[in-house]
Amino acid sequence: RKPVLMVGGAGTAKTSTALMFLGKQDPTKMLVKRVNFSSATTPFGAQQSIEVELEKRGGKSFGPPGNRAMTVFMDDVSMPEINAWGDQPTLELVRLIVEQGGFAFLDKDKRGELKICEDLQYIAAMQHPGGGKNDIPNRLKRNFFIFNLVLPSIVSINDIYGQMLKGRFPAADFSEAAAEVLSKLTAVTIQLWKSCKDKLLPTPAKFHYIFNMRELSR
Repeated sequence: RKPVLMVGGAGTAKTSTALMFLGKQDPTKMLVKRVNFSSATTPFGAQQSIEVELEKRGGKSFGPPGNRAMTVFMDDVSMPEINAWGDQPTLELVRLIVEQGGFAFLDKDKRGELKICEDLQYIAAMQHPGGGKNDIPNRLKRNFFIFNLVLPSIVSINDIYGQMLKGRFPAADFSEAAAEVLSKLTAVTIQLWKSCKDKLLPTPAKFHYIFNMRELSR
């Protein structure tokens, strides 16, 4: 039940890993709620996205319908905007629900009272901070068990894409000359990708210069 945070660069399969794991859950026992964070995500929006999935269980306690549990997957959790004082109010709301197990009622007659959210567990994903990407507060980070996801080695990448090409272009169906080109194509493509990644670094004017595994696949 410990909240989990996956940290890694673009293309390290953070979202895919979470969705593959969540896809194996029994829907009769475990529901899944995916919340995509962005710079426009507000505390109110984050609270409502979770609150809408809950039903009243009694008193101030709420939980997923059918007495089931629910995993909330918070993707790009570091994206909410940092205000003029260096705070991220949206992430303070996230900390409240992860740490205290609930958030405040928004109804006028109950405003300020804590709404208890039962049977929820949390998975979050974010990119490595730096280079224009936000970090999350240590107050929030301390609640998570953190996994660092890294790109596979060049040898592993070569094996992955080499096998894909061999399956797509079987040697029995092509000439020896074509097969020879095919054996070199993966290594040449990876070398070009690595050169672009090392030399064409992102800048404020060219922030889109990010060459990850997705670009290699394309």
